[in-house]
Amino acid sequence: MNFKRNMIFAFLIYFCLLILYYHQTHEYAIKQAETRVEDLLRNYQAVRNYISMHQKQEVYNLQHQNILNDDYFSPEFLSSTYGARKVNEFYNEIRKKNDEPPIKIKFAAKNPRNIANLATQKESRLLDLFNEGKIKGPYKEIADTPEGKMLYYVLPTKKNTQQCMRCHSNPNLAPKGLLDKYGAQNGFFEKPGDIRAILLTTVSLEDDIKAANRLFLYLSIITMLILMIIILIARKFTNSLEKESKNLSSILDSQDNILVLSDGFKIVRANQTFLDFFNSKSLDEFKKKHTCLCKMFLEKEGYYSNRMLNKDQNWIEYMLSLPLRKRKVAIKDTGGNDHLFTVKISTYDISRHLMVISFTDITEIEELNNQLEKLVEKKTLELQKLNLDLENRIKREVEKNINIEKKLFASQKMASMGELIANIAHQWRQPLNAASVSAALIKAQKELGQLDNDTLRESLECIERNIQFMSSTIEDFKSFDTVEETEKTKIDISQIIEKDIRILKRGLDDIGITVIKDIRKDIEIIGYENELTQVVVGIINNAKDALTETNIVNKYIFISLYKENDKSAVIQIKDNAGGIPEDIKDKIFDPYFTTKHQSQGKGLGLYMINKIITESFKGAIGAKNITFYHNNESYKGLEFTIVLPI
Repeated sequence: MNFKRNMIFAFLIYFCLLILYYHQTHEYAIKQAETRVEDLLRNYQAVRNYISMHQKQEVYNLQHQNILNDDYFSPEFLSSTYGARKVNEFYNEIRKKNDEPPIKIKFAAKNPRNIANLATQKESRLLDLFNEGKIKGPYKEIADTPEGKMLYYVLPTKKNTQQCMRCHSNPNLAPKGLLDKYGAQNGFFEKPGDIRAILLTTVSLEDDIKAANRLFLYLSIITMLILMIIILIARKFTNSLEKESKNLSSILDSQDNILVLSDGFKIVRANQTFLDFFNSKSLDEFKKKHTCLCKMFLEKEGYYSNRMLNKDQNWIEYMLSLPLRKRKVAIKDTGGNDHLFTVKISTYDISRHLMVISFTDITEIEELNNQLEKLVEKKTLELQKLNLDLENRIKREVEKNINIEKKLFASQKMASMGELIANIAHQWRQPLNAASVSAALIKAQKELGQLDNDTLRESLECIERNIQFMSSTIEDFKSFDTVEETEKTKIDISQIIEKDIRILKRGLDDIGITVIKDIRKDIEIIGYENELTQVVVGIINNAKDALTETNIVNKYIFISLYKENDKSAVIQIKDNAGGIPEDIKDKIFDPYFTTKHQSQGKGLGLYMINKIITESFKGAIGAKNITFYHNNESYKGLEFTIVLPI
């Protein structure tokens, strides 16, 4: 039945399209013919304009120059109508050679010089209408004649100008040659501003109508084929929909879940599980008993019920506004048992606002969840107790590790202090010897009675200089004493480095190590002075130990200090001792890792230095093997780079 109705509707559309095609194709054909004719007439107008505006003017110029006589007149040069008519004759000769019918152009006027151009009554009326301004643009008319449909097309010529008046006003003003040829009766006494003639032609529309009929036939056939294809596709699609509907019913009925197709107000379809749950033989039977499925939902904490609805919402809209985990309902079956369901909603047909709602029975799962929650709660309490015990154990171990680390720091500091004391002792040896010699000299000369004032003064000055040197060494050492600093202060890095070099200089000189400095002044950071001293001294001593083990003649330690982007201070200390193996380079900051013999160290120096830089100064330290040039000599060594925030 639906297929027959669709066929009738399709044929009605086809009939309407045929009418539209017929009118459109014929109208298009006539428009094309009008365009061709107008284009042809415009070309003849152009010929007339050329003769009137250019060719005539050239003749007048020759007359003005006395090359031509003032009474000279030739229609071939001075008559635009004559010239355009001759062009039309040549044009039709070409059409005749091509077996095409002629298209005759007429220049119709009420007062023509050539009687062939005399306007008919109809043409005179049209000329008057053009002059009165009642016709704007071209005039066109389609007439049925014995020869078939004809297109009658008219264009006005240009209005008379003052230049035209020489030949078309008073005969006494006209050239003698014009009067000799045409006489003094016709074509005169015209007025400026008038349209003197119209340009017209009549052409057959039979070829255009035939072309329109052919196009109409093509469109009719193509449209019929398209409609037939659409009908076949629609029929196939309809059959497919019916088949899909049957398949959908089979799929819905095969599901264990309750499946409902609804817009939130009424149920459109439901599966067999739904009917079995509510003990209904059909969906219509259920609808007679219940106006809305939502009225079957029980009020239960954590589950949806109708009392949650707003006035402007249906239950599906409200359910969609809930998080997925809260889309749950409770429904009582016909046996009086409560069932718990999770609800999943998906779009089925947007245009009809239909949704597929799936109810999954989770009654048993919820009971198991309740049991599991109780078990989890019990185990959680046990775990919390265990975690508390574990936290206390971790806290004790952390405190123990902190104490061990403090001892390691103290041990490392004492080791560094021992090295410094050894350096100070080494520094003091020479000034003590010098002071002792000066004192012995004073004593000997005194006993021999040879001590004079000059010798006494020089000896005392020598003793005083050495004592001052020893005193300054002690002052340098104070920053590295065992007293802990309680507050961080501003530290001038360059002063710390210079002081550390002074303390270590004698020991470095003894083994032939040259210290080369490139230190920028007045770079300050916040921190503990003794910790920075420990870092610098530790790295220099590392370089010293490495250089001691080499046979290099020229031994160098390079120390540089500079700013980076006004945000960081960078200290770089490198040597030319050859570097360290690449496979252990990344381990040198690990605790208890050392490249020295076990008796020489426990591997805590660089580990402690790393902790001081990263934890106390919030900076970074790294080491890498490098190759560099100094005094045109190539060297390899280890470079430490320390970056400290300013």
